[in-house]
Amino acid sequence: MKIAFVLHHVHKRGGQERSTLEIINILSKRHEVHIFAHTAEGYHPEVKFHKISLFINRPFLIKEFLFRLLVDKELKKHKFDIINATGNVSTLSNVITVQFCHKRWQMELKKLSFSLKGFIQNLWNVFWEKKVFKKLKEAYYIGISNEVSKDLKQFYNLENVFTIYHGVDANEFTPNDDIKIKIREKFKIKSDETLILFVGTFERKGLGFLIKALEILKNKKIKLLVVGEGNKNEFLNLANKLNISEMIVFAGSTNKVSEYYQAADIFILPSLYDPFGLVGIEAIATSVPSIISKQSGASDFIKNDENGIILNNPEDSNEIASAIEKLITNKELYNKIKDNSRQAILNQTWEKVAQEYEKVFLSKI
Repeated sequence: MKIAFVLHHVHKRGGQERSTLEIINILSKRHEVHIFAHTAEGYHPEVKFHKISLFINRPFLIKEFLFRLLVDKELKKHKFDIINATGNVSTLSNVITVQFCHKRWQMELKKLSFSLKGFIQNLWNVFWEKKVFKKLKEAYYIGISNEVSKDLKQFYNLENVFTIYHGVDANEFTPNDDIKIKIREKFKIKSDETLILFVGTFERKGLGFLIKALEILKNKKIKLLVVGEGNKNEFLNLANKLNISEMIVFAGSTNKVSEYYQAADIFILPSLYDPFGLVGIEAIATSVPSIISKQSGASDFIKNDENGIILNNPEDSNEIASAIEKLITNKELYNKIKDNSRQAILNQTWEKVAQEYEKVFLSKI
């Protein structure tokens, strides 16, 4: 097959970008694979990259519109068996991978502090999501979790919907005591402190609720290591207001997120809306006892109190605090979850995921 993958960026730092890169590299071993993106890195030499050059970086609305216009123009110069777009970035795709349903997120946004910029951006995304999905009703759609597939059917009345969960590289995401020591020394985490790890976009992944939970646990020897992006000052101000800023370390973004899982004692993902939550199964694969909200697709891989803990309400800081305290104080439960975690995820390989994509692509030709 001759396959085009279309998305804004390809790299190893974000869930959407990293998952697509994994599939691209595997399929490139047996198919002719092209990337159409603004930036791309980490792809195999046999993959052909078509750079979509944008002469502006902002405002977002114009940049996003221009990308769609320019990528469609470039795609028309070629003939592909499959054009697999991520979301609504092209009006020419015949297979669309939906990693985020903006219509669903519009319903969840009201639970966060109001941001005019975020509200306008999501309205714009909902408009184009509806427009593109309506035009491409005969396309095949891949939802990255059961919840996403359900949203596509509910909000857009789509019929050709397949569910394919993300995978995990168990060789990359594996326990490593040497790395654990290195990272803890780097961030000055004491040996008697419980290191809790948060990875992701601050607002949507529920960092505010987690910080409020830390206030409840401020008498415990805890350090929260925050990896990812968002309005750092907003959350620092919240921590200062609660007098717990000394419990939190912001590490920024990284290409080596596996090292942070290896350093952690507990991983937590209290997402309000998380179509999958790749970071969740990466933490599980690294044998880190994990607390994940049921609003995250990654929670589908968890049996409560067996290989992880599921949060019913990520907005409830008392529930978050209770889950953390349970793992800190109940060593028998902690060790059971740690021992069971990795085994539960080992079969969810990227090769398996790529084969599932391959089946959908072949059925569409």
